[in-house]
Amino acid sequence: MPGTRHSRSTAPREAAPDKPRNETAEEILAVAMDHIEQFGVAGVKIESILREAKVSTGSLYHFFGSREALLIAAEDERYLQLLLSEQQSVLSDVGTIASVEEFAAWIASQLMRMARDDRVVEIRKTRIKITGNALHHPALLSSLVTRQHTMFTAIGAAIEAAKVRGFVAEFVDGFAFAAWFHGMTLGLGAIEATLENRELWLKQAIPATLAVLGVPMQLPHELLEDSGLAGDPRFAR
Repeated sequence: MPGTRHSRSTAPREAAPDKPRNETAEEILAVAMDHIEQFGVAGVKIESILREAKVSTGSLYHFFGSREALLIAAEDERYLQLLLSEQQSVLSDVGTIASVEEFAAWIASQLMRMARDDRVVEIRKTRIKITGNALHHPALLSSLVTRQHTMFTAIGAAIEAAKVRGFVAEFVDGFAFAAWFHGMTLGLGAIEATLENRELWLKQAIPATLAVLGVPMQLPHELLEDSGLAGDPRFAR
């Protein structure tokens, strides 16, 4: 996000074991990430990155091999950090849910957060930009696919666990749901400018998600009011 100073990464690198772990390399990477956020990939000047990181041109080539390789590594790291943050937010309290009614309320609350939290929407826009850039860089695209697969697996496992507890219909495939849900919510960042407001999306996203999961259309009255779905016949008791 703009104004964010990235720290040296401690994120797992199983998807790209060739990436550097050296402190100097991590500092170059962190500065590169900051500059991409400030100026965009096209506006990044390697000389400015090296000057701020207080390293030589030789260090760039030693650890990354080229300007393009550094920018790909920085984009990949930005995407990973955003993905991990989002995954943690989505799964933070799912384990405490005790009933199907609470599960439905949790789904609705997650969607409300995704639609109403400006920071979350900006994160999704950033991920869309990185993915767009990846279409021109096969190595970056391959890494993002691996990142996404890991996220879908984690969310899918949570859905499968909810299915075992009777909160989700038996016909639901957890991984497939995670992929669908990811596409639906990520797409909000791409179409937001076309909407009069995000509430229009939200009023369709909540019942659609509950229907895909086979969850009864039942939400607490307060949540129906807050989500703008009070009086919607789909939620008639």
